[in-house]
Amino acid sequence: MTDAIVVGSTGQDGALLCERLLRDGFSVAGSYRSSSSGAFWRIDELGVQDDIDFFDYEIGRPAGLADEIRVRKPSLVFFAAGDSMTAASQDAGPRIMSSNVVGCAEQIQSLRQSGSDARAAFFGSSEVFGYSSLPGERAVESTPMRPVNPYGLSKQFAGSLVDHYRNSESMSLFEATLFPHESEFRGPGFLVRKVVSCLVRAKVGVVRGGPTRFGALESTRDWGSARDYMDLLVELMTSDAPPDRYVFGTGVSHSVRDVFQIVASLVDMALEERDTPEGRALVDASTGHPVAIVEARSLANAGHGLVGSSKKLFDAIGEKSLQPFRQTLSHMVEVEFSQHRLA
Repeated sequence: MTDAIVVGSTGQDGALLCERLLRDGFSVAGSYRSSSSGAFWRIDELGVQDDIDFFDYEIGRPAGLADEIRVRKPSLVFFAAGDSMTAASQDAGPRIMSSNVVGCAEQIQSLRQSGSDARAAFFGSSEVFGYSSLPGERAVESTPMRPVNPYGLSKQFAGSLVDHYRNSESMSLFEATLFPHESEFRGPGFLVRKVVSCLVRAKVGVVRGGPTRFGALESTRDWGSARDYMDLLVELMTSDAPPDRYVFGTGVSHSVRDVFQIVASLVDMALEERDTPEGRALVDASTGHPVAIVEARSLANAGHGLVGSSKKLFDAIGEKSLQPFRQTLSHMVEVEFSQHRLA
């Protein structure tokens, strides 16, 4: 018997979930994709690989997932597997839909086939709300959904499946509508991690193929801490809160320009915006070298993201303090520097 199963245990959220559950004394089983090379680096860095009972599961090949749930008899199941690359989704609609919609459907079906009465959490996204013409618009669970990219559409459809089976069959299905959440375990293609890597590399003198390219500096998001959100999710799932959809957000908006300015201050760098032959650029004022090129982007990943209200979540588990965004960035910068020192 296993206390908790984390499906997708090797991603940022899955790895942090495993670490938190183990710290709380849970026995944990986690799925991984055998076709994914280097999948365990997050688990390795957290030092918990030997404490997790792994099994193979890949979306689109669900054979065995129901059996894993049936045999292990968990009280909690976290479905963290899926595709979360918003920026790439415009050109990868079929892959995104297959991963997030088909994945959600087969995971719910596996729960049904297993006969499990476990409380199960599915990972939603603030991208279902779309974007606003002005920064700071607030979103709650009942805010109308207006996704503007395939990733947001996939999460809207998956959330509808979760709602359907929760209501039609009284399954204990939760949906965590997660606003962007960051840590040193973010993949290198995500914006905040890209900014941190870009500026740390520039500071230590590592140049790889010229300046990194970014979208509009004016775009805003509600960025939180991945550790905070995984901690809150475990608290929600172990409380007596009813199965439902819950928003996880900080309620604070930052622009991409804010991210650059905060990270620049953390690495002791002054940035200037200048026009260069490659286009508008952020330049290291001390060297005159461009460190980032700013490009116009389509509405698929531009504009002002809404900010999340966690009131319903905190009403269920009690008010919690969230880590300030600057502190999250500071830790990411510290880890990035340490990796370059070890290289």
